[in-house]
Amino acid sequence: MKRVKLPRALSEKVSLAVQERIGCGTCMQAHVEAGRAAGLGEADIALARQGTSTDAREAALIAVAVRVLAEPSSITDADVADLRAHGWSDRIIAEIIGVVTLNLLTGAFNLLADLQPANWAVARCMAIYQGDARQMLAEMPAGSVDCIVTSPPYWGLRHYCRTYRSIGAGMVQ
Repeated sequence: MKRVKLPRALSEKVSLAVQERIGCGTCMQAHVEAGRAAGLGEADIALARQGTSTDAREAALIAVAVRVLAEPSSITDADVADLRAHGWSDRIIAEIIGVVTLNLLTGAFNLLADLQPANWAVARCMAIYQGDARQMLAEMPAGSVDCIVTSPPYWGLRHYCRTYRSIGAGMVQ
């Protein structure tokens, strides 16, 4: 996921906290490596896996991210106000939901596909890109994509009405 505002090191802390709860070893290994590459030390990684940080601002954000995964209906206006009081913008708060969601998607997929750290070479071939699918595909080598998950809206690009059975199926005669 391309992050516009969320610092990479903090994003990795959130991912570590979330993956600790999801239980995907492949994802955990990837985020430990990415966290190190983003400048996190072993203590930072250990705390993130526990769902916290030495920085109170970060700890508040990570704690909410874990709750978004475990019990999203428990998030209240007071929780959002607390994050804002810690100096987090609405954009950062929204990005946290995206990071949690992507971790759940990749973690669940890896667990379902039984991709374990022993199969790390296979797992490394997977990547998530965020952007306009038309532009992203144009930049990728032919034959390099096996699966695409998109999130509409594609307003005005596809006509979702009675004349189409489904996306890509063509006109219904």
